[in-house]
Amino acid sequence: MCKHDWLEKPDYGAKVCAKCGKIEPCIPEPKLLNHHKNGWQEIELIKGLPFTEGTTSWCKNNLKVLFSPRELHTETDLGGGYWKHLSISHPHRYPYWDEILNARNTFFSEIETVIQIMPPTKEYVNFHPNCFHLWSKISE
Repeated sequence: MCKHDWLEKPDYGAKVCAKCGKIEPCIPEPKLLNHHKNGWQEIELIKGLPFTEGTTSWCKNNLKVLFSPRELHTETDLGGGYWKHLSISHPHRYPYWDEILNARNTFFSEIETVIQIMPPTKEYVNFHPNCFHLWSKISE
């Protein structure tokens, strides 16, 4: 197991281990904004990442949430159509069930069906190792 020797690559927004080549994003401390929801504090989005229009970023204790109210997906990706998407992460562990449930109840209405999808490992897309994704289909 590598004891990482990190080299920062600010032009890529990442850091690289000089020993094993592992790459991780460099995420600066976010700027707090003035919006609150159920104990969640809105924070500034990380600059330079490709977020869909309307995406917001939130924190509560050590948890972070990205919430996209409307993402378009292809027929082969989530069956097509528009979806709401929430990512919840913690820096040192997986979020607990009660934390996921709190985020679900804060960012989705109580009448929405919200799902978590576990795709094949080769199809995972994650910018954070301790992250779960929740989805809700938007009826057109």
